[in-house]
Amino acid sequence: MWKKRIRKKLRILIICTIFVLAIAQRLQAVTLFPNFSQSGSSTVTATVGRFHISVSGYQSPYASIILKTQNGTFLASTTADSKGYFSISNILINSSVLQYCFQAVDFKRIGESDSCITVSGIIDKDLTYSDIFLPPTIGLSKKQINAGQNGIIFGYSMPGATVYLDIEGKIITITADDTGYYTYIYKNVPEGVFRISATAELSSKKSLAPTNDVTLEALSIPQQITNTGKKVVEKVAKKVPFNLLPFLLIALALLVAIGVLLYKLRVHFWVIFIDFLRRRKKMHHDWFLDKW
Repeated sequence: MWKKRIRKKLRILIICTIFVLAIAQRLQAVTLFPNFSQSGSSTVTATVGRFHISVSGYQSPYASIILKTQNGTFLASTTADSKGYFSISNILINSSVLQYCFQAVDFKRIGESDSCITVSGIIDKDLTYSDIFLPPTIGLSKKQINAGQNGIIFGYSMPGATVYLDIEGKIITITADDTGYYTYIYKNVPEGVFRISATAELSSKKSLAPTNDVTLEALSIPQQITNTGKKVVEKVAKKVPFNLLPFLLIALALLVAIGVLLYKLRVHFWVIFIDFLRRRKKMHHDWFLDKW
C-alpha cells in the first residue's frame, strides 16, 4: 500500500516539475529573447522662409532659453544675463508656422518652464516680440511621497517676482528672493495625484501662461505596500544576472516541490529504510527491527 502511495506522489512530483519547466521556458523566452517591434524610417523636413523673428524678455538670472516651433523644431538658444534678461535676434522662420515656444531651465537645473506665443494673422514681414515675461521654472524634491508627508515645490523666476502656484485649482502666493528662487512646502499631502503649475507677476506684468506642469503623487497605504514590494523585486533583479533569473525561479520551484513531497512522505521513508535492513543478513540487533 505504501509503495503505491509513493508511486502516486512521485507521479505528482513529475507532473509538477514538467509544469514548472514549461512555465520557466516561456518566461525565459519572454525575458531573454524579447520581440522588439520594428519602427519604420521617418524623414523630418523643415522649410526656411524669407522672414525673421526677434524676441527679447526675461525669466531668471542665468537661465538657459530655447526657442523652437510648435512641433519642437529647434530655432535658437541663449542664456539670460545676471539680471534675468535675454534676447534672440533675426532667426529665419517659415511663414506657415504661427506658434513659437520657449523652453527655460534655471541655472541650477532644478526646474523647467514651457510657454508659447501665437502669431495673429499671416506672416508677411519680420516679427519682433519684446518684454516677454516667461513663467517660472518649477520642480519637485520628490515626485512620489506617502500620504501625510510634505511635498516640496521650488523653482526660479525674476528676483522679487510674485509667484503663483496652482495646485489643482488652489492658488498659493509666494515671493521670489533676490536670486529669483522660490520654494513652498505643501504640508500633510492627502492621498491622490496633484498637478501643479506656476505663473508669476513682476511690476504688474504677468508672465506667459505655462504649457507644462509637475505631478506630485501621494501614495495610500496599499499603494505603499505594493511599491515597497516592487522595489524589493527590482533590487533582487539588479543583483542577479538577467539570464540566470529564469533558472533560479526553476530551482526555487523544484526545491519547494521536493520539500513538500519529503514532508508528506517522511513516514514512508522510514518504512523503506527498515525494510532494506530486514533484507540484510541477520544481525544481533534484529530484535530491535522486529519491533517495527
